[in-house]
Amino acid sequence: MKRREFCTALAATPYGGRALAQGDTPAHEARRIPQKASRRVIIDNDFAGDPDGLVAAAHQLLQAKTQTVLITASALLPKLKVPGVDMAASATQGQALAQDMLRRMALPE
Repeated sequence: MKRREFCTALAATPYGGRALAQGDTPAHEARRIPQKASRRVIIDNDFAGDPDGLVAAAHQLLQAKTQTVLITASALLPKLKVPGVDMAASATQGQALAQDMLRRMALPE
């Protein structure tokens, strides 16, 4: 296709070529490409520490291209001394936090 033919065809779009040229197609009309999980993932983190582990886990769980098959909660290193966390039970506390996050996300099985 020659440049002139392409521009003519582009101008014939419902948005006069603006949508394709500038990328401002209304969100309700955007075409979704179906995704199928292509990788299996295991998440391991010290969820009882700072909340970045929970945010990373939530982000991973929402990815369409991966299937999370296991989530483990690791214990924090005793030398870190995180306020409000029982270091001896940090893996159990992390598990409880991760389970609470999963419950709140209400993801389909």
